[in-house]
Amino acid sequence: MTFHRPFTISPWRVIIFSIIFITIMGSLLLALPAAQKTPHSFVDLFFTSSSAVCVTGILTVPLDSFSFLGKIIILFLIQVGGLGLLTLIIPLVSLFFNVRMRTHLITGHQFELENWSHNWIYSRHVITFIVCFSLMIEAIGSVTTYFLIGNEPLSDPRWFAALFHGISSFCNSGIAIFPGDMASVQSNGPLIALTSVLMVIGGFGFVPLYEISIRLWNKFRGIPNHSRHLTLQSKIIIYFTPALTLIFAPLIWISEHIQFAGMTFWQTINMTLFNAISLRSCGFCTLDLSTMTDITLLLILVFAFIGSSPGSVGGGTGIKVTSFVLALASIRTAILGKEQVELFGRRIPVEQIFRAFAIIVVSLSWCIFSTLILMITESGSPHPFMHFLFEAVSAFANHGVTLGLAPSMTGIGKYFFSVGMIFGRISSLTLILALKKHKEKSDIRYPEERILLV
Repeated sequence: MTFHRPFTISPWRVIIFSIIFITIMGSLLLALPAAQKTPHSFVDLFFTSSSAVCVTGILTVPLDSFSFLGKIIILFLIQVGGLGLLTLIIPLVSLFFNVRMRTHLITGHQFELENWSHNWIYSRHVITFIVCFSLMIEAIGSVTTYFLIGNEPLSDPRWFAALFHGISSFCNSGIAIFPGDMASVQSNGPLIALTSVLMVIGGFGFVPLYEISIRLWNKFRGIPNHSRHLTLQSKIIIYFTPALTLIFAPLIWISEHIQFAGMTFWQTINMTLFNAISLRSCGFCTLDLSTMTDITLLLILVFAFIGSSPGSVGGGTGIKVTSFVLALASIRTAILGKEQVELFGRRIPVEQIFRAFAIIVVSLSWCIFSTLILMITESGSPHPFMHFLFEAVSAFANHGVTLGLAPSMTGIGKYFFSVGMIFGRISSLTLILALKKHKEKSDIRYPEERILLV
């Protein structure tokens, strides 16, 4: 009798193969003659597809060099990358293979909510909420944008420009549809404010949005909430995401106050907040990067490396706010001589501390490695070290800000940069899934021994 092993599929393999498959298919679609106004090399098309799927926003060729069909393809890739591969690809895979259990397990692991990962119906509700909420916000943002860009110079139909900007802003992709990018519309205060709101909602994370929505809906219906408290993850995001923005904004103004000269008080506030929000995850920028000091560039790198919230359309931006906060809490615990890491009256499991530091160390190592590789592949470039480091972190953090090095890269450099964007998009989640997969418990306990640290 022959026994066949049941079909199994590794979650992290699904994620990696899915994003590579979509990126390659996007490149082939962009290679169609009808998708281009001027012919492009495959490496530039692959770079563009990678940037759209990874919601990075860095392009090596102008967006206007693509036809209307090409821009539709790019917008579709942004939407797929923004909503997340887990909410689109894995449910589709589960229709053809017996991976329903794995689907909701991955969903739960993605948001680090163990009670979600053991309830298929609840996970399905979460995915449904993500898709419906995203489409609703994008629709509202697009319609509002339509009425705000009536006097702006456009190279595309007004309705399409509004749709593209609404989706691009919410998905934190950083690809601007306007001629001259966002700098050409910086005088449009309402549009800048709307874009800031869309970026904040998109990068906030679906866990707190879901919990807040459920609470408001239950309150509206007169149904008592069974839980009085938000989850720890939601509290971290709600408190620390605005805090990071409010710290970053005045630092930008102090270091680049000359670029805000001539603006009114409210214009300065609007533009400062816009850039503080965008430079952390999205990549829209109204400032002149070529005149920025190394101090400003370093600040951008630090906050971009921290990135946005987990489980958001901000994608792979940085190590995530939660990992950063857990690292700070761990350092505080070590300094105070405490035995347990605590936040908001909750004890953090040791395994999560290990994962947070693993993500940070792997991410830092990749950024250093990427910088060295780019310095080798672009050895003929006159750019200083800071520019190479900036581009490497931009690729990993998917925050879409470039100092102009990407368009002039060699073919090998562009391919490696694309790999860097893909790595940044999936690194944190695949690492967590891999760590959870290989988690082992042993009854053997070895003797404890201390070593010299300093």
